[in-house]
Amino acid sequence: MNTGDIRFSEQHSCVLDWVAWLELSKKKGAFIFVNKKLVKHRIHIDSETTNQIQNGTRYQEELEILSGIWGKSIAKLLSKFYSKGYTDNKV
Repeated sequence: MNTGDIRFSEQHSCVLDWVAWLELSKKKGAFIFVNKKLVKHRIHIDSETTNQIQNGTRYQEELEILSGIWGKSIAKLLSKFYSKGYTDNKV
């Protein structure tokens, strides 16, 4: 797949990768699954992820994206379960 001129969203500060993946999914081509860890997530008190969780931005942006895919009612339900993963961001 040629990713072309995909750019990260300037309207979001947390779900940039989600928006990019959704844009890529509209292009001709295919994705493949690689069954191994390719990146490592570092957690620390000054991380943007920690900041986004604490100020509620992460939840709001994820709800926005999920609403665009599933509709508002289902998105709210999915967000409740998905946000339980925030507890993994312990510093």
